[in-house]
Amino acid sequence: MIKVWRPVRGLSVLLLMLGAVAPLWAGGYMIREHSTAALGSAFAGVHAGAHDLADIFFNPANLMRSKGRQAWLGADVLAFHSTFRLQSATNAAGGVIGGNPGGNNIAPLSVIPSLYAAWDAGSDLRLGLAVNAPWGLRSEQNAGWVGRYHALDSELKTLNITPMAARRVGDSTVLALGLQFQQAEATLENDVDFGLLAAQAKVPGARPSLQDGHARISGDDWGNGFVLGLAHEAGPRTRLGLSYRSQVRHTLRGRGEFTLDAAGMGATLAAATGAFRNTGVRADLNTPAVFGFGLSHQAGDRWTLLFDAVKTYWSGFEELRIRFDNPAQPDVVTREEWRDTWFWSLGGSYRASDRWTWRVGFARDEGPVEDHRRIPRLPTAGCRFVGLGASCRVAADTTIDGGVTFVSYDDSPIRLSAADPTNRAAGNLVGSFDTRLTIYGLSVQHSF
Repeated sequence: MIKVWRPVRGLSVLLLMLGAVAPLWAGGYMIREHSTAALGSAFAGVHAGAHDLADIFFNPANLMRSKGRQAWLGADVLAFHSTFRLQSATNAAGGVIGGNPGGNNIAPLSVIPSLYAAWDAGSDLRLGLAVNAPWGLRSEQNAGWVGRYHALDSELKTLNITPMAARRVGDSTVLALGLQFQQAEATLENDVDFGLLAAQAKVPGARPSLQDGHARISGDDWGNGFVLGLAHEAGPRTRLGLSYRSQVRHTLRGRGEFTLDAAGMGATLAAATGAFRNTGVRADLNTPAVFGFGLSHQAGDRWTLLFDAVKTYWSGFEELRIRFDNPAQPDVVTREEWRDTWFWSLGGSYRASDRWTWRVGFARDEGPVEDHRRIPRLPTAGCRFVGLGASCRVAADTTIDGGVTFVSYDDSPIRLSAADPTNRAAGNLVGSFDTRLTIYGLSVQHSF
């Protein structure tokens, strides 16, 4: 892994220890939960700077919405419940795959911390820093479940450090630039049906789905990108915001480790072919580009109407290909063929007093995956958000925010076929995931 400045590595370890990874499956593996105040409005208005300092992550031009030295610290807790309902599981030869049918919650409780800071660098220039985890996934299947050849444990962690600057251009426009420094770390595990592979090779004593081994792939990398932002005051009551977050390219490098079955089928195949030996691995992972637009309009003395639209360019994710340093070990390929998606949100805030502000919002997030390409590692689907939240100014220089968002998911069928060459060793798997999510957030912002 690339050597980085020691304090940055320390911060990386701290955030990852706090659990900066989430089983988020609505917008692919995007983590949107980086602002507690925005939870209450279902993220409507974040690109227009309608909330607090956390909005600088979505659009760095929102730096100019504040003055002086400020710091923001918060965390969101994601309480997922996602279970699999089995219809059928068979291997490529048509035999039934034994094991438990699933039904356990595959999504553990996750905590997403974030940190933001901003300070003045002149009358028309402001600097800032965002530290968070914008991408991630985590799912855990019980050992021995019928889809074990497709997926067991899966995890993607990221850490994104974005220093940024915003400058006022004229009386009503702000331009901004940020640089992304992003760490990605992934671990994928599944069982290997050595009984089936040995039966196909006509090895005596082979018993499909009863002679399992295990594969574990892990790797990490640092990458970089940029983010551009624009904010414009369209009138005394209306503010617009635009941002573009670039793709970040990663080549994850690490280890591929195989545990062979006790019956010796894997050892026989390894001796004959040279495969299934521990080796170095690499895989390309490019987090997608994101374009966002936001609007904030003050409708009277107390109400503010909020809108956001975000496009995520997932269509570059055609496949996940794992390459092994061992030339006898063939690539592992998962066809993805994701599509670009839109996130739409509409909300409002009500300033009840100089101390209290209340928020409500509704959102729709499209799913990037076609039904026939959905996999149990990442059963992503479209969903709907309902958010509620409040801000309380507890002192002249300190504000506390709390929010909750309820997320309901579309149907998430799994229809994997062994006729697809990428599923031949894993078999047919038909069923569906039932998923629901509640997000709780708490944050504090302080001016120095």
